Amino acid sequence: FLDTRTLAIHATDVDERWHVTLTPEDVITSRNDDTAEATLVGTASDFYLALWDRGDDSGVTITGDHKIIEEWRETKEIQWPGEERAV
Repeated sequence: FLDTRTLAIHATDVDERWHVTLTPEDVITSRNDDTAEATLVGTASDFYLALWDRGDDSGVTITGDHKIIEEWRETKEIQWPGEERAV
């Protein structure tokens, strides 16, 4: 991300909410209900599929700036601890 962006995520099946701040250097999450540029509402499993580009996002309702989700998919990838990043 070239600029700092924010996401609000509400998992309806576990009644949890997260605020995600995306910066050029980091992804910072906290459990709160702060406002954000884009809000995603759906089940936890639907978030996994949508945010990690493992399927479509039809199970997630997105309001606000949809470009944040597009930029997320273009720039982020799952990398488990100790895993080498492919070049």
